[in-house]
Formats: sequence, C-alpha cells, structure tokens
Amino acid sequence: MKNFKRLFKLIKPFRIFAIISVIMVIFVQILGFIGPLIVKRVLDDCLLGIEQPWFEIEEESKDSVFYNNKYYVQEKNINDSKVINNVNIILVDHNYYLVEGT
Repeated sequence: MKNFKRLFKLIKPFRIFAIISVIMVIFVQILGFIGPLIVKRVLDDCLLGIEQPWFEIEEESKDSVFYNNKYYVQEKNINDSKVINNVNIILVDHNYYLVEGT
C-alpha cells in the first residue's frame, strides 16, 4: 500500500495526463474489438452476400434486381412482395450461376 501512496504522490502533478492516458487506452481497446466485427459484416453481407437465398417476385420493388424479364430479391429484403419461386445465385470461378430451387 505504501508503494501506491508514493506512486500517487509522484503522479499528482500529472493527474490530467494520467487520466487522459487511461481513457485513451480504453478507447484503443474498444476499437480493437470493433475492427473484427466490421470485417465480418463486410465479408458476410457485402462480398459473399450474393450467395444468400433469392426469391423471384411478381413486381418490381426497391431492392429488386431485374434479370431475364423477372424480378429477384434477397430474403432479407422481402417486404410485401408476393414470392413466386426460390432461387440461388452461386459464384464459381468468377462466373455467376442462377439455380432454381434450393
């Protein structure tokens, strides 16, 4: 306990800098946890999101894609549209393939 008292006496003139340093260390640690979460979101939702289930719908909607005179929308973007068919889009060797059914 004596060591802590001596330490606090030495730090007392610089307590603002010590407090700012502790806050900055906490901030850096929080950023260290957030980085992998951002990378996961980018990989899963943006880059590989094309391979999520798609559905053929009757009419155009905000998030639909027009292909072969039909409208397709991802499962997460289905609003009040009537679903006609389930399809998947698969990426193989830099080519996209539309496969009907699951």
